[in-house]
Amino acid sequence: MTRLIAVLVVAVLAVPATGVAAVVNDEVTSVKLKEADNNGSQDTNAGSGVKTGHLQNKAVTAAKMADGTITATQIADGAVTSAKIGGTISTSKLNVGTAAGTVSAGNHGHDGVYQRRFANVVVVAESGGDYTNPVDALAAITDASATKPYLVKIMPGVYSTGSTELWLKPYVEVEGSGQTATKIVGMVACVSNTSLRSLAVENPTWHAVLVAGSDVTMKDLSIKGYIAGLYISASSARVDLESLEISEESAGFEHYAILNSGTFDVRMHDVVAILDGPAYGGTGIAIKNNYATNTVMEGVRAVAKGGGTLYGIMNFVTTSVSISNSYVEATGPFGNTAIYNGGTGSSFSGVTAVANQGQQADCHVLVSGSASVDSSKLIGTCPDGVMGSGVLIGSSRVDGAISSGTGVKCVGVYNASYDSVTCL
Repeated sequence: MTRLIAVLVVAVLAVPATGVAAVVNDEVTSVKLKEADNNGSQDTNAGSGVKTGHLQNKAVTAAKMADGTITATQIADGAVTSAKIGGTISTSKLNVGTAAGTVSAGNHGHDGVYQRRFANVVVVAESGGDYTNPVDALAAITDASATKPYLVKIMPGVYSTGSTELWLKPYVEVEGSGQTATKIVGMVACVSNTSLRSLAVENPTWHAVLVAGSDVTMKDLSIKGYIAGLYISASSARVDLESLEISEESAGFEHYAILNSGTFDVRMHDVVAILDGPAYGGTGIAIKNNYATNTVMEGVRAVAKGGGTLYGIMNFVTTSVSISNSYVEATGPFGNTAIYNGGTGSSFSGVTAVANQGQQADCHVLVSGSASVDSSKLIGTCPDGVMGSGVLIGSSRVDGAISSGTGVKCVGVYNASYDSVTCL
């Protein structure tokens, strides 16, 4: 009996242990691992091969994966879960590119293939835009408001409106691609709360641009029209004009580069207004402020030339017109007046006004009611350089006589020879 027990003990001790401690380091070779059953099952209690549950999260590091050594045939579908991937996968492990079968980089876009879209932006272009004509683009905007303004961007090209006038809508801005790049042929009308900039407008049959509203801004424009290049109509207010070139070349009873009529608070800055009339007929006025109140003109160049009776600037029944750092000229074969000021409360500072004698005796550099003139040059060959009533002239040059004797007061006034000039 004792012998039998001893044999059993020896037999038990001869059975190899099945715990982890019984496996010597590096003892399990590749040949000892059975190939995965590749059936998609991750059950560690059934089948063969290494399953997901055998791997600790983040157990497989970048150092364990050589480039190109692991392909789809080595990994069962669904075998690598998100939990098994820690950190960032380097680009060396990814096939980065833009062709089919590649992974796009984070800084990759499709701007070269698809047009980038912005909210509340409508693009007009000869090709590739939302519309090919600005009239259609404006017609499509129906929900513009103070809290939802729109921009109509017009790409380079010439766009004719035909017999249809292009009326802007409130809270819509229209922007071209530059005066020499974008041209609209036809009339453009700006209503309240609109903006027009960076393009050219040409209308050979009528006004080129009409302002019929308040809070309107226009900038970086080239405008050429018939009868009037730019017409700012009655009751318009807070109109801001900057960096404009405006011309008009027609004939008529009166024609203008700019007609500012019945308005309030119009500002013109860096505006060039050229009226080039025919050899005869009519009255040509570069800028006419007609029944206008609080008009500010700074850095303006107003030139009337050609035929007919010409005026550089005419203020007709105006209140509070200010002109500063500007050049005004009327030069033609007939009657010429650089500045006609029929308003009250006007002031001129740093203004150069030029008028030359034509075939008619009607020639004046300045004809004015109540106004102040400071640090200015009133130059020309007119026999009567200045005519006025209630005019104050200080520290200025005046060529020709100062006449009418009805209240022109001069302080520090001199002529081209720097001789003192006495008011008559």
